[in-house]
Amino acid sequence: MLQDKGLLIISSVFDWNPEITPPGHWIGGYKKNGENLTGVDALKELVRPELELLDSLRVPLANQTKAGTFQLKYSNVMVFGPVK
Repeated sequence: MLQDKGLLIISSVFDWNPEITPPGHWIGGYKKNGENLTGVDALKELVRPELELLDSLRVPLANQTKAGTFQLKYSNVMVFGPVK
C-alpha cells in the first residue's frame, strides 16, 4: 500500500450527508452490531493489518455558508503508518 516507511495522512470532517454521499457508501457514522461506528474507527478497520493509527488531532475549520455567515467545524487529521 505504501513504501516501507510511508505515511498515510487523511483529513476529514466526517460530515455524513446523504445529499452528497448515499448512506450505503459511508464508512462510518452509523451503528454496527448495535454500537456507533465512527469514521476514525472505520478507517482503522479499513487499513488494518498493514497500517495503524500513529497520531490524530482535531483542526478547526471555518466554512463560509453565506455572505458574512460562517460555520465552524473540526477536521479530524489522522496519521497512519506501518504496523511495527
